[in-house]
Amino acid sequence: MLYYLMGELKLRRKEYLTALASFNSAILNNETSTTTYKQRAIAKGFINDFKGAIDDYDIILKRQPKNAEIYYLRAIAKNYLADYNGALSDLNRAISISDTFSSAFNYRGIVYINLGDYGSSLIDFYKTLIYNPNHPFTHNNIGIALIKTGQSSKAEEFFTKAIALDSKHADAYYNRGKLLLEKKNIFKAKHDLLTTIELNYQNPDAHYLLALIYIDEKTKNPRLKIEDKICNELEIASGMQHPKATELFNKTCQKIEPEPQEEVEEPLPEENPEETPEEEPFKIN
Repeated sequence: MLYYLMGELKLRRKEYLTALASFNSAILNNETSTTTYKQRAIAKGFINDFKGAIDDYDIILKRQPKNAEIYYLRAIAKNYLADYNGALSDLNRAISISDTFSSAFNYRGIVYINLGDYGSSLIDFYKTLIYNPNHPFTHNNIGIALIKTGQSSKAEEFFTKAIALDSKHADAYYNRGKLLLEKKNIFKAKHDLLTTIELNYQNPDAHYLLALIYIDEKTKNPRLKIEDKICNELEIASGMQHPKATELFNKTCQKIEPEPQEEVEEPLPEENPEETPEEEPFKIN
């Protein structure tokens, strides 16, 4: 029992590798309850060992073939492996066992988006809200599906609702910010993208779009001294393997050596950047 408890503690602390080691030790010492396998599978998922997670969920389902939660969790692992049909099959099974399982409906909607079936995704997201009206992820996902089905005008209210339910919902801020930018509402888009970065600094798309906003501001008012902001955001996004950010950074942010001056040295003015907006994929929880 000690190894299992250590694994739980490490899992709560988000120390996933040491949590996995503890759960492995627990199983080697015959602590082989379904809960131990479940927690080990969750730890594996957090280190992207989705195949290993599926192996553990398989063991549980042999013991408990009507465990809706395990079918749901296995579907998540399959979705990350791009086995969308396998994920869909597991979610159908989970819902057949528990037909009010709101998270299963929500995740099936995500799988439908990955399969390009946006109509079915909307149906499942709306079903989720029947059983859990305050599910912030679902409001965000409805906004995504509405955009995918050409109903962008209705999407903003769902992103806003997701933020009202969870003020730290970074993806909802990003999705709303991108939508507002497309609507040319620059002021509000900038606020949402800055909030996105504050909540999730590792979002390269947010850094890239923020750079485009700074470029727009610089174009409208060339006297603004925001070249460093532009290049900083592009450099961050480029460092996260964002190809458009890399291309734009190379075009606009190359260092130019000043020519030698005889008496007084003055800084060379920054080169005016060009705006090259790009359509980026929306994020799904």
